[in-house]
Amino acid sequence: IAVVPYGSAEKLRDGLFQLLAGACSVLAAAGCKLGGGHSVQGPEMALGFAAVGEVRGDGVILKKSGLREGHKLILTKALGTGVILAGEMRGMCKSVWLDGAIESMLKLNAAAVDVALNFGATACTDVTGFGLVGHLREMVVASGASVQLEMNRIPLLEGALELAEQGVKSSLYEGNFSMRKVKALGGCGGEGSGDEDSRLPLLFDPQTSGGMLFSVPPSYVQSCLAELRACGFSQSACIGTVMAIDQSEIIEIV
Repeated sequence: IAVVPYGSAEKLRDGLFQLLAGACSVLAAAGCKLGGGHSVQGPEMALGFAAVGEVRGDGVILKKSGLREGHKLILTKALGTGVILAGEMRGMCKSVWLDGAIESMLKLNAAAVDVALNFGATACTDVTGFGLVGHLREMVVASGASVQLEMNRIPLLEGALELAEQGVKSSLYEGNFSMRKVKALGGCGGEGSGDEDSRLPLLFDPQTSGGMLFSVPPSYVQSCLAELRACGFSQSACIGTVMAIDQSEIIEIV
């Protein structure tokens, strides 16, 4: 459904044309077709889709429940779109920071999923509205796993940390942080902790068009990262380890 702001007939036509032209361009790049829809007028421009797809011909489905002990966690995009967009709304965001966030959001994840499959990924999720910890927690619970995240390895978009240190947060941040169940070590802060690492809020930052998070055998990590970077995921990184499948459902940050 496409929502275009109230205005003259000419402005409505132009707005709708721009929305659908952009949508069709991205959908085509992702191997999708726009099959139809509706347009309405409203106070703000908005665009949404219902996506219908099929399982790959080889029958491979990457689920959240496939984490395995010893496997490494790969994140394909840097974090920070939520705080950067919030900073832009407050007039606190540098143009270069916003440009970097937009460039990241425009990057499709299809190639990253292909790389994940090529290097033996056993579990996968996107990192979007619930933030990194929120989506990782879904994997941890589904797999009955405990994992360890290495804070220093988690990639951040330029400007994200600066805005977080100024107290800028997305409107969805509080909801994400309130659902945390994280054991934090190494001065990172967390539940019941005194000092908080200034990077910690970014692990709960809701992402728009965030990256993929998946697990691979440790022997494939370097080759997997090299392939991701060759596909344009320049900030992809190995950010942690599946410590055990022990039903503890712990996310430890060090």
